[in-house]
Amino acid sequence: MFLPVRRSGTELAAAAAAFVLAAFVLAALGASAAPAGPLGSGVRGIVLIGPTCPVERADQPCPDLPFELRIRVLRAHLLVARTRSGPDGHFRVALPPGLYVLAPVLGPGPPSAPPVAVRVRPHRFAFVTIRVDSGIR
Repeated sequence: MFLPVRRSGTELAAAAAAFVLAAFVLAALGASAAPAGPLGSGVRGIVLIGPTCPVERADQPCPDLPFELRIRVLRAHLLVARTRSGPDGHFRVALPPGLYVLAPVLGPGPPSAPPVAVRVRPHRFAFVTIRVDSGIR
């Protein structure tokens, strides 16, 4: 036989908060879960830093250069992967289809780089260029 139990307002509020937190955690885990099996999709790209000269002139070009950088891959504000560009500036990371943000990992001050949004489509690698501002003026 079921007997009702009287709860105080504080106990009910704590139970409700615990339920909401559990639901949020479960939803977040489900949103970031990758399908099983090999991935034929993801992001590839290049990281370039510039300017690399204090004064750029038409007769003396000063192209952006490849840059090594750590990159965090976020989906729905959750970290789902990490990667790094090589000495040639190139990187590649396998990901299931979806919307992602590539967040460059840099210290405070120059150089700086904004996050880059990218959509990964099934069976394709999206290409992005991450531009790092050297701070040279």
